[in-house]
Amino acid sequence: MIHPGIFGTHSSRASERLDLLPDAFIAPASPPVQPAPADSSPPIAVGWSLDDLDRRFYAFVDDCQHVQGQSIHSLHSYRVSYSNFRKFLVVRAGIGVPLGLALFAIDEWTAWNRKNGMKPMSLNTYWRKLRSFFSYLEKRCDVPSPFAGLRQPAVPARIPKALSPVDCHRVLDAALNIPWENAFDRTRAAAIMAVGLFAGLRRSDVLKLQYLDVDLQVGTIRVNQGKGRGGGKARSARRGDEVRHGTSMQGVRELVKGGGWKYGPRSWILSP
Repeated sequence: MIHPGIFGTHSSRASERLDLLPDAFIAPASPPVQPAPADSSPPIAVGWSLDDLDRRFYAFVDDCQHVQGQSIHSLHSYRVSYSNFRKFLVVRAGIGVPLGLALFAIDEWTAWNRKNGMKPMSLNTYWRKLRSFFSYLEKRCDVPSPFAGLRQPAVPARIPKALSPVDCHRVLDAALNIPWENAFDRTRAAAIMAVGLFAGLRRSDVLKLQYLDVDLQVGTIRVNQGKGRGGGKARSARRGDEVRHGTSMQGVRELVKGGGWKYGPRSWILSP
């Protein structure tokens, strides 16, 4: 049984005594907790100039090459995409001044490229490569990525178009029968066309072939530093019957032995 004084007379008297206490002894009510204001200050990168952004891009490419071991094809695509974005920044913000919010105007950059007639596939590639650079900035420089929440530009669905075997033979015959100035040009043209059409090598793969990469007895062509991470993937391509003919397969080996092609920094250069 609970004594009535616990919640009855004694509690009412305690309330009366509390009312008689001076204000100094009464704890003030806690103020309501206000939510912290959102940080609306612009990111520090808005104060960067083109030179500042260039230095960070060079560091990004160096990281991709020496830390991540990406291939020269990936590095080249990064440079091309950044060069395009840099042209946009020059138009949008100017040279020698802070880039401001133009650095984060990805949708405006996309529209700028479309207005200039860029193809959907190229725009999609540029967009993805530039996103990689901004991901690096977000990780290393604490710069919020303007690509967050954006969707990459759409590309049309296309059915791959390949030449028929008959058309491939016609291309090879044309390379052999064009009135070249000398036998070297004829052999080189036939070799390049043959390994591209019938062995499936890319232009960059052909131009990096070394003498020992071509095995005439086994009938394989070793492709070094192809596309892919870790400096590019290596693979072996088997020659078809068309490549087996003397002026194509033997021509490839003789050309790479004599330094028939070289790789330039900006474009593929064929040199006798």
